[in-house]
Amino acid sequence: MEIIRWGLSLLLLFIFLWIFIINWSTVFKRIVSRDVSSWIPLAGGVVGALAFIVSPLEGFNDYWWVPFLIEWGCLPGFLYTGFFFLKRSNQQRGNSEGKQ
Repeated sequence: MEIIRWGLSLLLLFIFLWIFIINWSTVFKRIVSRDVSSWIPLAGGVVGALAFIVSPLEGFNDYWWVPFLIEWGCLPGFLYTGFFFLKRSNQQRGNSEGKQ
């Protein structure tokens, strides 16, 4: 049973890393070249959390929440999106007040 857990955990971890790299590369691509591309929300965090949960390493399971903190498609991306819309809303409000 432990070999299955190792195999599944490693497979999920590789998928998590793949999504992690794709999502963060969209961020750097946007910063460097202003090229707009989309990221995959929540997928990396969920797959990463599952990799931590099924891992046979003792104590590793306790950190299932870490992928949600470091993966752009989770907390960082949602915070950025929230700030973006908040900033845009404030700018639009400022523009409409200036026209009156």
